[in-house]
Amino acid sequence: MALRGGDILARAIIRKSYDHRHSLLTAREYAFRFGRKLAAGTFDVIFAPVASTEISLLKTHIPIVYLSDILFPDYQDYYPQCSHLLKFSSAEVGRIEALAMHKASAFICPSSWVGRRAMETYGLPKERVHVLSFGANLAKEPTFEEATRPRNLDVCRLLLLGVDWERKGGQVALETLKHLLDAGLDAELTICGCVPPIGVSHPKMTIIPFLSKRDPAQAARLAKLLHSSTLLILPTQADAAPIVICEACAYGLPTIVRDTGGVGSVVEDGVNGYKVGKHEGARAYADIILDLCRNPERYHALSISSRQKYEQRLNWDAWGRGARAVFEGVMDRQYTADSVIG
Repeated sequence: MALRGGDILARAIIRKSYDHRHSLLTAREYAFRFGRKLAAGTFDVIFAPVASTEISLLKTHIPIVYLSDILFPDYQDYYPQCSHLLKFSSAEVGRIEALAMHKASAFICPSSWVGRRAMETYGLPKERVHVLSFGANLAKEPTFEEATRPRNLDVCRLLLLGVDWERKGGQVALETLKHLLDAGLDAELTICGCVPPIGVSHPKMTIIPFLSKRDPAQAARLAKLLHSSTLLILPTQADAAPIVICEACAYGLPTIVRDTGGVGSVVEDGVNGYKVGKHEGARAYADIILDLCRNPERYHALSISSRQKYEQRLNWDAWGRGARAVFEGVMDRQYTADSVIG
C-alpha cells in the first residue's frame, strides 16, 4: 500500500511514476509467499505467465516456464502508460526481468520479435526460447465453410477492434476510408471498442463503444461483425501479438496491419493479410484494400488461407501442444534455478 502511495505522490509532484508492481520489495514478498506454498506440496513445473516479479527472487529446484508477450526495454517507451518511470524504478524493473529470464528453465513468447529480443537483451540461448502463437478467444468458432463462404465485395466493410483510438490507429483507419471513397469504392468503417475524439465523425463510419464477450447478445453481435466484414484493419501504433488477428482468421477475415512489434509473427503477407510499413500512411492501406476488393478471386483465396492459418497455428489447441512439449522438455532435463542467476 505504501509503495502504491509513493507512485501516486511521484506522479502528482514530478510527473514520474514508480512501478510498485515490479519492485524488489514486492519480489521479496512474493518469493516468501510462494516459497511457503511450494514447500507444502509436490510440483513438477511452475508456469509463470507475465510473472517476472513473482519468480525473480523465488528459490526453488522446480523448473520454471516463464511467458511474456513483450520485454521491458521495449514496452517501457513503446506503450505511453509505461513511460516516464523514475530512474531507479526503471532499473528495478529491468533487474527483475533479467532475474526472471535467467531463473526460468524456458521462455515462451508469441512472436519471433520477442524471442529475438530475449536472446539479444538477456543472452538467452536459442534452445530456451520457444515461439508459440496465441489463439483466438472465442466461445464458439465458425465452421470452415461458414468462415470461408464467398463475401460480397460490392461494399468494402472495414472493421477495427480496439480499446484505444489513438494507439490502435483509429485516425489512420478513418483516413483510409476516405481514400477508398475518393477512389470510387463503396466502403464503410466500423470501429468497435473505443470512441473517437469529439468532433471526429463520418457518415460512413459507425462507432460501437463496447461489446462484451461475456454477454451472449453482445458476443453474437461481435460474431456478426466478424462474419459480415470484408477486412480487419489495424494500423496500430504499438502492439505485441494482438489476439484479435487470431479471431479474425477464425472467421476467414484477412487483416491489414501496421508492421510493428510482434504483429509480423501473426500476419504473413499473402496468407492471412498484409503488413504496411510502420512509417506509411493511410494511402498505403487503401492501395492494398482497393487491389483486393477489385480482385474477388484473390480476396477469396486470402480468406481461405486466413482460416487455414488459424487452424494450423493461431488457435489455443496448437499453443497447448507446443506448451506441453516445453513443459515435458524442462522436466526431462531436470533444469533447476540453482544453475542460473539467483
